[in-house]
Amino acid sequence: MEIGADEAMLAEHRLIIELLLHGAFDAAALNLKEHLQRARQRMLQRLKVLSVLPEQEVP
Repeated sequence: MEIGADEAMLAEHRLIIELLLHGAFDAAALNLKEHLQRARQRMLQRLKVLSVLPEQEVP
């Protein structure tokens, strides 16, 4: 995983927590939904990369 992706994920988490702390529950829910959609896309991209790697021999 790239450093930028980690930072983006942490920023998304931070925003959701801040919204919850400020009582903005609808905004937090919307941001959580969007975060989960982006996380799904990031995971699919990682799996796509892994699917083209050659299988490693296991001793």
